[in-house]
Order: sequence, then C-alpha cells, then structure tokens
Amino acid sequence: MNLKDLTQSEGERAVKVILEDRLAKTPFQVWGKVRLNAAIGKEDGEYLPGELFDYLRSAELDYLIIRRVPPHRPLLAVEFDGAHHEFEPKTRHNDTLKNRLCRMSGLPMLRVRSGEIEPLFRRDSFLSYVVDVVLQCEAAGKNRAESEIAHIRRHDLPDVRRLRYELASKHRLVPAARAATVPGAELAYEFSLGEVDYQSSDTDGLYHGQLVLSRIQPGASADAWPVLKTISKTLSLRTHYRATDGPRPPWPIGFFHISGLEAYVRWLETEPWYVPDLPGISWLLVAWNVLEGLCLKHLLNDAAEGGLPC
Repeated sequence: MNLKDLTQSEGERAVKVILEDRLAKTPFQVWGKVRLNAAIGKEDGEYLPGELFDYLRSAELDYLIIRRVPPHRPLLAVEFDGAHHEFEPKTRHNDTLKNRLCRMSGLPMLRVRSGEIEPLFRRDSFLSYVVDVVLQCEAAGKNRAESEIAHIRRHDLPDVRRLRYELASKHRLVPAARAATVPGAELAYEFSLGEVDYQSSDTDGLYHGQLVLSRIQPGASADAWPVLKTISKTLSLRTHYRATDGPRPPWPIGFFHISGLEAYVRWLETEPWYVPDLPGISWLLVAWNVLEGLCLKHLLNDAAEGGLPC
C-alpha cells in the first residue's frame, strides 16, 4: 500500500478556485472527484449495456455543485477538458460515455476548456458567468413564473454593465436605443448577433457579433447618423456534446439529395449529440452578452489609446 499523488492539473485547480469563489456566499458548495455512481444511479429494473455499466461504476466527475444542507441533490457537474480531450481516442470515447450517462440521468453538465476559465474582462470568466446565471435561476425558483425581461436581465454580465457605465460616463457613448434619453450623449453603438454556425465543428457553436459605432446627430434619425467604426467578434461555445461515437455525416447538399437526407435522418435518430440543458441558461443570451462585452472592451481600449473619436 502507498499514498497517492492527489495533484490536480493547473486547469482543474483554476476551475476549483472559480467555483469556490462563486459559491462562497450561496446555499451551494462544490465537491471534487465525485464517483459518478454516487451522483447518478440506475433505476430499478433499468438495463445498461456492459460498457456503460462498468464506466458508471469506475468513473469520476471533476466537480459537482450540490446544496450545503441535505438533501444534497446535484445541481450541476463541471468537467475540465484539457488538450488531450481533443485528440486522445480513449479519452474522447470515455467522454462520450460520461455525456451519455449524464444525459440519461438528467444531470446538467458543463464542459470547459482553458479558454472558458480565463478572465473575459476584469473579473468574469465564462465559467463564473454561467455558474452565476444557474445559481440565480435556482434562487428564483424553477417553478415560479418569470417574465422574459427578468430572464434577459439575469444573463446581463456585471462586467459588461461596468463597461457600459465607463463608456457612458467617460466618453458619452451609450446604446443607440437610449441615445435620445441621455443628455449630452455624443456617440451611440448598436450591437447585433448574427447567424450561429453549428456546422463547422462537431462540438462547438460559432457565434458572430457586430457592433456599429455612430456619431449622434441631433434632429436626425438613427439611420442617418454617420458610422465611425464597425467591430466584429466571434465566440466559440461548446454547445453540443458527443454522446455516441462515429463521424457526423455531411450536411445534405439539397432537398433532392435523397441519400444524404436519409443518412442525416439516421444520424439524428441515434442522438449522437445533445445540447446540455443547464438550468436557466440560454446559449444565445450568453453569446450575446459575452460578444457585446468583448466589443465594448475593444472600444474602451481604443479610447485609452486615443483611437476613439470623442
């Protein structure tokens, strides 16, 4: 018998620090290296294929968010995917097994890579942001009726609100929708989210955002304001998880590509990918807020370097 090395990777340590920080003053806590069969289990009489059953008994979850007081029902599992999760066949296969078991049990799971744990702005990372939204949803109560505006506000990043305030107070730059109601406003911006590309990656959705900066012209409609700058940003979010092995067939060329359509329908019926259903999370609103923040950060950097026409 000997002692084991419990050293975590740098990424796993960073995930733990973020989770502990976000959960410090909440009714929730984080447990690390939780046996998968301690978080989810088979129903009486439920059959699992041998490989899935063996993996359920042997695998661990990197982190599990649960309530501090009983019952300790799992709220969210968080997995850190290092670089080897992208190219090692055995690791990728094990990920599909874990994805499939979590999907079958209804355990929400968030997979993050190194980019999702790095600061987006001053304090918020993608991981901390998503955890905050999930916790706010849980605090509001899943069964309580909620207005659409409350759902949108919950996704509004604190760091993005600070960027808006700084641009407005220091540079008289405001959202175009509010320009007419803000005395002294000189510059206005309008942000929009473009189409989402789900085809370029097996696991990621590519979100495209654009910000248009204009100079306000009193008495003229917003459409007539001269455009000073256009900023485009792209965000890659792991929005669908592989739950079975096998390549994705190519997208059908057209409606009359019968064999291609049949192959794609067969692929859909096997449900090899699924979108992680996290409590209260809208991936479109996540992408909107993060991309808007990145564009505003770009504007603020321009202002600091004297590149913003104030």
